[in-house]
Amino acid sequence: MKRFQDFPIQKKLAWAIGAILLVDLMLVSLAIFLYERIAVRKTGATVIATIARVVGDRSTAALRLQDAGAAQEALAVLQANRQIVAAALYSATGEVLAQHVRDRLPASVIPPSPDHDEERFLAGGDLVVFRQLIVDGEKLGAIYLRSDLGLFRTQMNLYALTIVGLTVIALLLVWLVTTRLQRVIVNPILELAKLGRTIMTEQNYSLRAVAHNRDEIGVLADVLNQGLTQVEERERALHLANQALQQELAERRAIEKLLADSRDFHLKLLDEFPNPIWRSGKDSQCDYFNKAWLHFTGRTLLQECGNGWTQGVHPHDLERCVHIYREAFQARVPFTMEYRLRRADGSYAWILDTGSPYADLDGEFAGYIGSCLELTQRKQAEAALLQSQIRTESILASVKDVHLVFDHQWHCLYVNEAGVKSIGQSRDQILNGTLWELFPDIIGTELDRQYRRAMTERTAVTFEFHYVTNNTWWENRFYPAPEGLAVFASDITDRMRAKQDREQLLEELRKANAGLRHLTRRVLTAQEDERRRLARELHDEAGQALTVLKLWLVTLSEELPGTSAAQRQRLAEAAQLTDDTMDHLRHLAQDLRPPALETLPLAACLSGYCREFSQRTGLRVDYHGSEVPVLPDEVNVCLYRVVQEALTNVAKHARARRSWVELWHRNGMVSLAVFDDGRGFAAPADKATSLGLLGMQERLELLGGRLEITSRPGAGTQLIVYIPVENTDD
Repeated sequence: MKRFQDFPIQKKLAWAIGAILLVDLMLVSLAIFLYERIAVRKTGATVIATIARVVGDRSTAALRLQDAGAAQEALAVLQANRQIVAAALYSATGEVLAQHVRDRLPASVIPPSPDHDEERFLAGGDLVVFRQLIVDGEKLGAIYLRSDLGLFRTQMNLYALTIVGLTVIALLLVWLVTTRLQRVIVNPILELAKLGRTIMTEQNYSLRAVAHNRDEIGVLADVLNQGLTQVEERERALHLANQALQQELAERRAIEKLLADSRDFHLKLLDEFPNPIWRSGKDSQCDYFNKAWLHFTGRTLLQECGNGWTQGVHPHDLERCVHIYREAFQARVPFTMEYRLRRADGSYAWILDTGSPYADLDGEFAGYIGSCLELTQRKQAEAALLQSQIRTESILASVKDVHLVFDHQWHCLYVNEAGVKSIGQSRDQILNGTLWELFPDIIGTELDRQYRRAMTERTAVTFEFHYVTNNTWWENRFYPAPEGLAVFASDITDRMRAKQDREQLLEELRKANAGLRHLTRRVLTAQEDERRRLARELHDEAGQALTVLKLWLVTLSEELPGTSAAQRQRLAEAAQLTDDTMDHLRHLAQDLRPPALETLPLAACLSGYCREFSQRTGLRVDYHGSEVPVLPDEVNVCLYRVVQEALTNVAKHARARRSWVELWHRNGMVSLAVFDDGRGFAAPADKATSLGLLGMQERLELLGGRLEITSRPGAGTQLIVYIPVENTDD
C-alpha cells in the first residue's frame, strides 16, 4: 500500500478506475459462473438419477431371476449415451451381475455395492450415482452409473474465456478514460508538483502558480501563491536571525567541547572497552552504559538509563539481582553477582557483574561503576559436565562388574554399587582405604604384580586370577586414568567352573570314544574273520556236498531202469536247482569274503566285482582305476565293502541306468568314488540306506578317513571316500 501511495496521480486514477471496474466485473462473472456450475451439476445429477431409475425399472425382472444376460441387455441401452462411461447392476447380495465400461476406463472402475443411495462428484469431475432397487419392500439389488460431464467442463471453459475477454475489454476502457481525464485533472496537478520541486531545489520563493480553472486545483494554486508570499517574507527575517544564532552556537560548541574533553574523557575510553560497562549516580540510578553493553542488549542508552536495564534481566533472577545491588549500594561496598541478561536476539546469557563504588575529584561518593563478563559457555560446560557425571555415575552404578578407581598412591577414589557388595564393606570404609588395605591377601601374588605393572608402565592389562580366599575366579581389567588406575573386575567363577566341568566331560568323552573305536575295530575284525570262515565253509563243505548231490542225481537219471520221462524230468530239474544253489552259495561266499582280496590287487578285485555285479543285476557299472600302492588289508576290505554297499543301494533305490566306480591315489590319500545317474535324494531315502551310510562312516572313522555325499533329486548321487595311507609315493 505504501508503494501505491507514491505512484503518480495518473497511475493512481487509472488503477482506481480499473480496480473498481475489474472487481465489479469479476464479482458478476463469478456469480454467473457459480450459478451456471451449480445449475449444470444439479441438472446433470437429475438426468443421471432419472437414467438410473429408468434402467433400474427395466432390470427388475433380470435382478429377480438373477439373469445376467437380461441384465446386460438392460445396460445395453446406455451405449447410445456417450456421457455414461461406466455402469453396473448388482444382485441383492452385492455381486456384480452385469457391467458396462467405456474403452477409456479399466474394468476395475466398477466399485463394490454400497448399502445406501449415493450421489457424488469425483476429483476428475465425473458424477457417480448409486441407487438401491427396491420393489414392494424387497431389495432386488442396486445400480451404479458414472457420467462424464464433459459438456459441463466445456461450458465452464467457455464461461472462463468470456470472463477473460470482458476483463481485457474493461482494461482497454480504463486506459481510454484515464487518458482523457489526464488533460483535465492530472496536468494542472503535475504543474503544481513541478513548481514545488523548482522552489525546493532553487530556494526561489518568488515563483507563482498559474490557475487554469476555478475548481479545487485553481483554489489550491491561489492558496499556494499566498503561502509563497508569506514564506518569502519570513525567509528574509529568518535569514537575519539565523546569522545571529549561528554566531551564538559556534561560541557554545566551543565551550561544550572544552567541557566534554575535560569531564568525559574517561567515558570515551570506557565506551571502546570490549566488555559491557555501566555507571550509576548517587541516587543509584544508572546514567551510563558503554557501546559493548548497548550492542549486547540491542537497546538505546535512553532505554537502559535509570532502572530500564532491569527489563533485560531474566524474571527468575531479577529480585535477587536488585536485592544484591541495593544492599551493596547502601553499604557502599563492592559486589559480585551472576544473573541472566537478555541479548539483542532475545536469548539470555549468563553474566558475571562486578560493581565497585567510585568517588569524584573531591573524594566524595559519586556512585557505582561496574563491568560484566559473559559466563554462558562456562555455565553450559558446567551443566554438560554435571549431566555427564550424572550419566556416568548412573551407568557405573548399574554395571554388574566391580569398578574402582585408585590414585597414584593406591587410595580408592571411587567404587560402584557392585564393588561395595563384592568387597563387603561400607562405601566410606572403601573410599578411606588403599588397595592393599582392602585386599591384603593379594600381596606378593601375580595379581599384585599386574596391578603394579599397569600403574608404573601406564598400560592396559587384562588378567584372570583365582582368588583363593573365597575360591572365586575374576577377570581383571586395568586401564590407566588421569587420576591413577581404573579397575574393572568381572566374576567369572561360574564360567570357569563350567569350563572345568566341560573339559572333564570332554576328556571322559574322548576316552569313551577311544574305547568305542577299539571295540568297533575288534567287532569289525571279528566280523571279517567270521565272514572269511563262513565263506570258506560255504565254498568248501557246502559246495562239495552240492557237487556230490548233483553227481548222484545225474547217475540216478542214467542208471535207474524203467524210469519214466516225468521222473527223468524231475531229476534234471533237481540237478539244475543244485547248480543254481551252488551258484548262489558261490556268490554268497564271495560277498562274505571275496577270495580275490587274498590274492589279487585291490584295483583288479574291484574291477572284477563291478563286472560280476553288472552281469548279475543288469545295471551298467563302469570301473576306472589308477595304480595304487599295496594297502593294508583293513583298507582293502573297507574300500571293497564301500563299493558293495554303494552299488547295492544304487541297484535297490536309485532307479539308475548307469553307475561309475573310480579309484585313485594322490598325495598320501587313497580316494574311491561311486557315481550314478539315478533319481538322487535330499536326505537318506530309507532306514536301510541310512544304516548302510552309518556302517561306511564307522569303517572310515576307524581308518581316519572321511565320507562325502552329494545328491539332488533328479540329478543322481556322488559318493567319495578319502583314506590316508602311510605310503605317499604316486
